[in-house]
Amino acid sequence: MITFDISHMLAALSSVLDMVEKDLLGATSNHSKRVAYLCAKMGKSLSFSDEQLTALVCCAVMHDSALTEYLYDEQLRADIKYSGPMDCRPHCLAGERNISVIPLDPIAKNAVLYHHEEANGRGAFGKTAAETPIAAQLIHFGDQIDVQFVLSEMTEEKEAEIEAYLKNNVGVLFAPDVIALFRRAVTKEELYALDDEQINGRLFSQLNPLR
Repeated sequence: MITFDISHMLAALSSVLDMVEKDLLGATSNHSKRVAYLCAKMGKSLSFSDEQLTALVCCAVMHDSALTEYLYDEQLRADIKYSGPMDCRPHCLAGERNISVIPLDPIAKNAVLYHHEEANGRGAFGKTAAETPIAAQLIHFGDQIDVQFVLSEMTEEKEAEIEAYLKNNVGVLFAPDVIALFRRAVTKEELYALDDEQINGRLFSQLNPLR
């Protein structure tokens, strides 16, 4: 029986995507890996199967795979004039198309498409938490936490700020059960070990080879 260790593919893919996002968007290095790690920890706490966990991590790694492509295309169009927040929907749609070509567990369906939804229904497509797949909610949570607080540089002050942020966004950005899941699944020690030197080992230790 053939065993496929998808971690090697994801490691290469995430490194390329992170480099492009950093150069084009100014994103912090290893952003997608930190999002994927948080998703993996929460998925394990939900007793996801190996196939489901791999699908979740793959979607998390590729959650912004189409964003750089979308922004690059927009930069080539001189007639574009930005007057407000960027519309997330085009890159969500394109990202879902990208991930759909990979044969993954059904839990991946719409995980990238709806990763900018908010619990109160004021996200990209207006979906509430009840209408949003759990994989998409986990990716959204990890994405927002890392973007807001840069988890590669954790401090006690930042830890307190994250806690306040979560309390203020219960039922707003995040469903209560997702926040509770994060608190249950990710320890303080793990939260402080997401720097660039440790994140590769931390992330890919969560995945088992698929048969």
